Amino acid sequence: MSRYQFSEAVTNAELERWRIFTTLDVRNHKQEHLAHQGSQEFMNDMATVLGDNVRWKACSQTAGHLMALSVPECLPDRLGLISGITDMAVLIDDIFENTTDSQRGTLEGSEEFQSVLERKGLPRNALGMFPQLKDQFMEYVTARDPSLASWMSQEVERVATAPPRHRMNYDTVESYMELRLQDVAMKWYYELCAYGMDLELNETEKEQASRPARAMEKAIIYTNDFYSWAKEKAEQASVAASKDMFNAVAILMKEHKITEANALDMVRQKTLECEKEHWAAVADLEAAGPLSANLYRKVDQTQVDDYTEMQKTSSRRSAKNT
Repeated sequence: MSRYQFSEAVTNAELERWRIFTTLDVRNHKQEHLAHQGSQEFMNDMATVLGDNVRWKACSQTAGHLMALSVPECLPDRLGLISGITDMAVLIDDIFENTTDSQRGTLEGSEEFQSVLERKGLPRNALGMFPQLKDQFMEYVTARDPSLASWMSQEVERVATAPPRHRMNYDTVESYMELRLQDVAMKWYYELCAYGMDLELNETEKEQASRPARAMEKAIIYTNDFYSWAKEKAEQASVAASKDMFNAVAILMKEHKITEANALDMVRQKTLECEKEHWAAVADLEAAGPLSANLYRKVDQTQVDDYTEMQKTSSRRSAKNT
């Protein structure tokens, strides 16, 4: 029996249409509409707090739905829920990104910060709305799967209170990558994917999956930075306060004293190198002996993450879509 039950391959024509560069096999959920439906239900619930005229979008894009692409083998009856939960994770990131300790403590943003939220399609006082958003989100989750309520409450608080990225110290792309790999949202994301697929790995399988998975985590980070660079650069120019940009392109320009174009090309090449590292790790696994069905499912899932990041960032975060 094929190990693909709920997904179908994305054609080369579609990849070319979205100008995607990848060496990976790309798949999409056959019932993608369930993911869009889940995101719409999430936004309908959040509208009770944010209002009806919010322009903000996260997972549901013209290029496809983030979770239909990143978890193409998700159980159909869980696809809508993991889509709404991921929307919440992105919403938290967009609200709290670049906040200061004072702003996080008082939930009051400066005029400049409020303008940034407005440009993202969110209400200017979205930071102050966070307690109500969290309560509404917990109602959304509990109504669909009460068993997730305790875990989701802890994760929302953990991600919302994580140290602001712009305060982290880094001077090389290697040190930057180490910090990015510690991103608290990554743990949430991988556990959510496992829930969606009803995937449980034993300790041996987790260890076996770690090397190919880590290579793809690095590819995801480089991909995000490649596609979000134009938007982040534009946002930086509109902010009066000076701060280092938390993006591999900026760091490589500074570290190697190279042009923006050369840094972008270097990030693209690093992405492909990470994919090559992933393939080598998979080959080593297969050479050591037959992979279990669950381990194959985990490897498949980590492969699609990189393409999905391309789809997400090229749709949601590129400058021409702001």
